[in-house]
Amino acid sequence: MDRKTELAHLAIADKAVADGHRHIAQQEQRLSDLDRDGHDTQKASALLAVYWQMQNQHVAHRNSLLRRLRQEPARSKLRSEAIFRPGT
Repeated sequence: MDRKTELAHLAIADKAVADGHRHIAQQEQRLSDLDRDGHDTQKASALLAVYWQMQNQHVAHRNSLLRRLRQEPARSKLRSEAIFRPGT
């Protein structure tokens, strides 16, 4: 994958992480409101757990993209050094 595409994927991953933070905060507030008002919170808690699972996946994906982008100069150097050049 070229660097431009990887940067585009990183932007999408960053947005997913930011959206996830917002969704988790909103769900935590809903859960608190339900609990405060004496309502059953089981389904709201289950949904929050799913949001956290998704968030962990988004963060892991973003981190893998960041690692790949940081390694790109090293990978390019290795590729150029690996080319056989007779007479050099």
